[in-house]
Amino acid sequence: RAAWTSDDLPCDRVPHARRSTTLNHGTAPSDRRGDRAGRAARARGVEVTLRTGDAQDPPLPPGSLDVITASSVLQFLPRPRRAVRAWLELLAPGGRLVAITGASFAPDNPAWASAFARLQERGRVVFSAAIDGAVYAKHGTTIDTRLTVIDKLPADDPSAFPAAPGVAPD
Repeated sequence: RAAWTSDDLPCDRVPHARRSTTLNHGTAPSDRRGDRAGRAARARGVEVTLRTGDAQDPPLPPGSLDVITASSVLQFLPRPRRAVRAWLELLAPGGRLVAITGASFAPDNPAWASAFARLQERGRVVFSAAIDGAVYAKHGTTIDTRLTVIDKLPADDPSAFPAAPGVAPD
């Protein structure tokens, strides 16, 4: 299960987004990330609703969001491909999914290449880069991760992906 943090939370880095959600792993909407996001939104005068739901079967209507951020969720799901398909359905046309995952969730990883090619029939990978785990050392972990950005627009060529920029250092 995942804690759904507001379908109305403003996204500072995507100013045109009116409707967004953040997916966090946890067992209840009162987990620390949800609480922190709720406080930040309320400080800006935005009403926030915290919901708990299954990340593979989101409790929101299709096309209802402009942005979804998913942090450390996919690697905990039994069917991550299903979850990504469901998240793309939640996005309005041109919407954006920003995912932080394990470093191996990459278009150039043979284990994921065909899944990414199928995904690009509905959503275009616009950026994907590994992040050195040392970046998180001050938070008590050094696990390598990946930042992937997918826009809800079909790719011109589903088998073509943006060039990987290498690993982001600490």
